[in-house]
Amino acid sequence: MIIALAVAIPCLCLPAYRRWRERGRLRLEREFKQQLKTGGAADAAMAAAGEDVADSHDVRWNKLDAKGYYAVQKADLTISRTVRLGVPVGQTPAGNYVGVYWQYGTCHPVPAKNLVCTAKDGVCGYAAGYGTDDVGSFKTYGSYKNAKLMLAKKYTPGTGDPKENLGHTVQLRLTCCQLMVALPRRAAELRMWGAPADVIGFYGTWHIRLPHYKGDGEMCLWLPPAPVVIGYKITRMVTTNVSQLAVDQDGDGVADMVQTTTTQSVSEVTEQVYDVRSQVPFAPKEPPIATAVPMGTQIV
Repeated sequence: MIIALAVAIPCLCLPAYRRWRERGRLRLEREFKQQLKTGGAADAAMAAAGEDVADSHDVRWNKLDAKGYYAVQKADLTISRTVRLGVPVGQTPAGNYVGVYWQYGTCHPVPAKNLVCTAKDGVCGYAAGYGTDDVGSFKTYGSYKNAKLMLAKKYTPGTGDPKENLGHTVQLRLTCCQLMVALPRRAAELRMWGAPADVIGFYGTWHIRLPHYKGDGEMCLWLPPAPVVIGYKITRMVTTNVSQLAVDQDGDGVADMVQTTTTQSVSEVTEQVYDVRSQVPFAPKEPPIATAVPMGTQIV
């Protein structure tokens, strides 16, 4: 009798548990979609962008399971304390990024991540790139729209850590924001990995779904400080040349006087003056051409 009850109770409870879990997932999905509809123009625009690229990339902002939705909602709540940033017309988030992600309770670096963007219109487009981290080498593809960046990161088998790199794909859902403001609790770690105090970058979540492992976590990407032209240093060099010529005034074949001629020539050397400045993701990535305003003039 006891054995029969021990077998029957789990069999009766398991279907009820599965129905309860499915209802919770559907409720969370409805709430998240409603948040996308009412959470502002940037969120709704990104949802539309996900639909635009679904056929070619099969990655959608709103195609995550319940646990993934929960991770994204937590990230959205974190970003809500910052000012939402958008993409200026004609700009893209292209560049060579660095960053960090958190997994197993540890901060892991992303030392290199190149991102090339193809604009679809003034505020959205497609993104593709490549990079490496402590798992291995990877390629990325996806889209951006307004402040949102949606990427799929596909690892190359046989590179990096053989235990971690299974040739799998990681989904990334990122939003452009002020990282230090959004993540005060992570500020020390970000500074340790080289993030400037005023850094503006992408913060969001990563998602892995494999048969033997399912994981979600936080990550950040930013453009490292880069040298930019802030002015010019102009050096002018004045060279004096003195020449002497013997002159025979009376024609007797003997020089009566020496004629001295002095000439001057001016040469100019222009040097660019650089300073290291933080880069903004939605901005031109080439150093701006400074106006030709001398910062200093030296006469030699």
